[in-house]
Amino acid sequence: MAEAKQQVDGLQRRVEELTGALEQVRGEHQQARFAERAARERARTADRRAREAGRKAATAAARLERLTSPSSDA
Repeated sequence: MAEAKQQVDGLQRRVEELTGALEQVRGEHQQARFAERAARERARTADRRAREAGRKAATAAARLERLTSPSSDA
């Protein structure tokens, strides 16, 4: 009887250890998901800013071209 109780106690401790490890892994996984989501958001923001900068550069180049090309109205 005492041996069976010792086995049960040992198994209960092991279940507690594994439960703690599982909770830790779940927490780490959640942190990784948040970090991944934040990285995707930063990448989208950088992409959007790059597209905006490209449009502004194209507009500026077109204006410069109009200003420096010989005028046909003269």
